[in-house]
Amino acid sequence: MKLSRVSAVLTAVALAPAILFPASANAADGPAPTGVSAPDQTDPAARTDAENIAEIEAMIADKASGRGIREAGRRALDGTPADRVQFLMVGQYKAREDDDRVHATQLLATGGPAVKKAANAALSGTIEDVRQFLNVGYKIAQDDDRVHLSQLMSVGGPAVKKAAGAALDRDYAAVAEFLNSGWEKAKSADRVHTSQLAETGGPLVKAAALAALEGTYDDVAAFLNTGWAKADAQDKANAQAAADKAAADKAAAEQAAKDKAAAEQAAKDKAAATATQAGLTTTTTTSTTTGALAATGGGTDLPWQIGGGAAALGLGAALVVASRRRPGTEG
Repeated sequence: MKLSRVSAVLTAVALAPAILFPASANAADGPAPTGVSAPDQTDPAARTDAENIAEIEAMIADKASGRGIREAGRRALDGTPADRVQFLMVGQYKAREDDDRVHATQLLATGGPAVKKAANAALSGTIEDVRQFLNVGYKIAQDDDRVHLSQLMSVGGPAVKKAAGAALDRDYAAVAEFLNSGWEKAKSADRVHTSQLAETGGPLVKAAALAALEGTYDDVAAFLNTGWAKADAQDKANAQAAADKAAADKAAAEQAAKDKAAAEQAAKDKAAATATQAGLTTTTTTSTTTGALAATGGGTDLPWQIGGGAAALGLGAALVVASRRRPGTEG
């Protein structure tokens, strides 16, 4: 490629897509036509200048024409009849080639991975390779990017699935944006979600979340898609089992306390009954003895009378013994 052509391409790449291809309102979904229909093959030099001017003006007015065609055509219109003949015979083809390369470069800049790869390969080849990409290869690469996005959505975590699904529901520009930057953002969101679950989840959820965060994104996605639900269910089952055991232990302790209190009360009742029975027995014995004495005729005073008589007899005997011993002692 000559230096002038390189300069033209680089200058055009820096321009906004809408300026480069105003007729392609949705360039991301399909390449704009690479130029106007095949130019008039009649010899411009054999036609009148008015006819050449009319043809150039038609090219400029055609919305499918790129910036290169329009600018080169205007320069030809501002020039001499010879300039217009030169443009129609040579200049327009060079301008079309530059426009096609600029268009391919634009699609490379905004496309997804497959489009970028195909565009780079085309731009490294001939103008025929570039036009093959614009006319056929670009659509094929778009489809490849959509397939790639679908695959990422099928294995991704919740944030990736949501973002990928939204992109697929829109145009190819959304697909390319997701593949170029949105995927990484969605993966980061899934990692943040996993970190939050590690902080708030039960023991098994915490362990599984931390293990996933130490691995690859595939581990994070697998945890969020299936691992979290399993770990959370097991944590809840374990918590319920612990609660059931605590309730059973509490009920057993309460029953044991009731049984102990009942046993203590039974012991007290038995002791009281025994004491009452002993008191009744003593009273009965005393009453029986008193009744027997009364039956002898002595009445209730007889025991005292008998006791008093016995005491008197004992005292008299003692006095007799004492009187007998005294004379012997004195002699």
